[in-house]
Amino acid sequence: MSSTATKSKNFKQMFLYRDSSWIEQQKKFNLEKIPFLNECLVEVQKIFDRELTISEKTEILQFGWKKVQEMHRSKSQFPKANIKTLLELHGISGEMVDNAEKVLNENSSRFRDDIFAVTSTGVQLNIKYLKDIEEKGNYYTTSEAQNQKLQTVTNIAKELNTAIDLKIIHKWQIQDIIKTTNKLLGYGITPLNNEGFNPNYETIRKL
Repeated sequence: MSSTATKSKNFKQMFLYRDSSWIEQQKKFNLEKIPFLNECLVEVQKIFDRELTISEKTEILQFGWKKVQEMHRSKSQFPKANIKTLLELHGISGEMVDNAEKVLNENSSRFRDDIFAVTSTGVQLNIKYLKDIEEKGNYYTTSEAQNQKLQTVTNIAKELNTAIDLKIIHKWQIQDIIKTTNKLLGYGITPLNNEGFNPNYETIRKL
């Protein structure tokens, strides 16, 4: 994530890591709301005699049952009429009206237009929101000092991995090495999908 820390003129941020777990967690949290929002649209559509536009569907999710009432009353000669009575006069059952109101009242508060978008096929995650969480889940260095530490630790990791390959260092010494570098090094799967030393990017980020 970006920082507002003071930087020198020549400072250039370096990529540290992508927090895939956090990004997927955010997506999952909001994806789980979509079936409830789509149910709102399905049930509300049943009490209209025409196909609702995307704009209308969006406003219904934003403003809830109040918007549905406003839409029906605006086309009626009885602007203060009870909606259920008004729709029954047009052949729409009271049960359908009650169900649409219930579903909307229970679920429309889940909708946020900065997270979701209504499309011709239903509700989906907003493209801008997806881009935003991708960026928020990406961490970068915030100072020249971090850059220097990252570059140094990266170089040390490469040298240590070579030393292990040449049997200069043995695997039973790994934990001691990690401790002596203040845990700025980690050991696991490298970006090249090999086992070895890596910079501990999370620790470096917190420096």
